[in-house]
Amino acid sequence: MQYEWLMQKHILIYIGLVLLLSLIYFLIGRWIKKSKNSYESKRKSLFRLRGIFVLIFVAAFFITWASEIYSLIISITAIAAALAIATKEVILCYGGSFYRFFTHPFSVGDRIVIDDLRGDVVEIGLLGTQILEVGPKDLTHQYTGRLVTIPNAKFLSSTIFNETYSSDYILHTFSIKIKANSNWEREMDNILACAHQHCDQYIEKARKHFKKISQKKQLETPFIEPRVNIKLKDTDSIHLLVRVTVPVELRGRIEQAIVTDYLKEKFKS
Repeated sequence: MQYEWLMQKHILIYIGLVLLLSLIYFLIGRWIKKSKNSYESKRKSLFRLRGIFVLIFVAAFFITWASEIYSLIISITAIAAALAIATKEVILCYGGSFYRFFTHPFSVGDRIVIDDLRGDVVEIGLLGTQILEVGPKDLTHQYTGRLVTIPNAKFLSSTIFNETYSSDYILHTFSIKIKANSNWEREMDNILACAHQHCDQYIEKARKHFKKISQKKQLETPFIEPRVNIKLKDTDSIHLLVRVTVPVELRGRIEQAIVTDYLKEKFKS
């Protein structure tokens, strides 16, 4: 009876602490978001606040349940060590699943890049994630026809790039190589005109979409209009980096349409 009473007491104390700390965290976070500081300052403040409260929650848990945790650790240490050796890869896959669940680096339908693999996520399981491969590499946006299964353990050791963090619109970039001659400005203007022709219809909706994301994530709103940047790799050629804002599902088609119209104008007799 005394043990049950102590357990109930610990549970009530911890629930009370969690509710109190959650209320304090919510109020402080709301105050930071409504402050007149810059987005950069508010984002850093929210990051520090989150870290501090995570530490407080963990400390409160261990302080409340210290004696029970100690007894449990002593009891299962030997068994856990044996199981860890025997099931190392499986444990790492489950660890990768927990990592994906808590950090949300991607979800079903997103296009991700991990190591040399690039594709659209079609299924997420506890042990593995399946993607429809796109490629080769980043040269095209077409499916190769291969279904690739990635062990979730890979997420713990490799960097994950999500090309579609925004579900509706994307800032899509591609490169066009031209000769370094006196006509480079005319060709750059031609590419920019083609980009405006195919992308201007999406500008306003995309601006509202990215503004909403910026307010939610405390980020600066990106430049939405089509733009062309110059990159020099050698003295004989110029790489024109074209960035356009387009719907996620149309990025490949619009890129091809811009390149096609540019080539038609360039070689028009």
